Amino acid sequence: RPARRLLRRRKGENMRKKILKEAFYYALIALMAALQAAVYHIFVFENDFAPAGVGGIVTMVQYAFSFQAGYLNLIINVPLALAVFFIADKKYALRSFVFVLVFSGMLPAWAAAGLYRYDAGENRILAVIAAGTIIGVIYGVSLRIDSSTGGTDYLAALVRKAKPQFSLVWVIFALNASVAVVSFFVYGQQMEPVILCLVYCFIQSRISDGILKGFASALKVEIVTDKPDELRDRLLNGVHHGVTEISVRGGYSHTDKTMLICLINKRDLAAFKKILASFDNTFAYVSSVNDVYG
Repeated sequence: RPARRLLRRRKGENMRKKILKEAFYYALIALMAALQAAVYHIFVFENDFAPAGVGGIVTMVQYAFSFQAGYLNLIINVPLALAVFFIADKKYALRSFVFVLVFSGMLPAWAAAGLYRYDAGENRILAVIAAGTIIGVIYGVSLRIDSSTGGTDYLAALVRKAKPQFSLVWVIFALNASVAVVSFFVYGQQMEPVILCLVYCFIQSRISDGILKGFASALKVEIVTDKPDELRDRLLNGVHHGVTEISVRGGYSHTDKTMLICLINKRDLAAFKKILASFDNTFAYVSSVNDVYG
């Protein structure tokens, strides 16, 4: 009986932790959605350019026809959210729809509250940089917690479910390119909105990729040598990083050698090259590592 009570207590604690974690995620999603709506209100709507994806579409419709972007964003995303919920991933659909719902509701709310708008005038590139950077962070964090901002991400989830082998790069590129082209006609047949849209897409994708993949980049060094013990000791003492040894065989000479694998910081590369220069008959190459765990 005491063991059963302990087991029930642990299950209850795990359930509470799970609920608190999920509540934190939903609160974070709502906060990011409200922030993104503020970014649209402050930087995007006031400076006449269209962001990427569905956000760009609703922005241009609001500019051209005065139809509230928040309402149109909700109209577009509701059927997509239902399709993803029943066909692809329920949790992903729900989390993303919370973002869509809060974002769509906060757009008119910020306008009604009279939130400050940044009119960049001739320096609209500053508004694009600010919007792309902030929304890039929001998008990257959303993906890391198994959520999204809706729109094209819903489409991507449906395509992945139907055809996992299908590349989405060209689909997303085509949609963003279409937004850029249409913005030329919507904003008075000017090239500047097109360029601003492309700059926004670049900044937003670079920032979100960094958030998603991580910024703890490193260098992986792989060294083939016939003096593993001496070189290993020099590396351990010189760059102060662990070394892994693998036995290998030369394809041309058919002699047994050792491969040393070492992860180093970029600032250690000069010290590594200096150590390696004193070893003859040693072959090495360096590759980038996006993130390091453990």
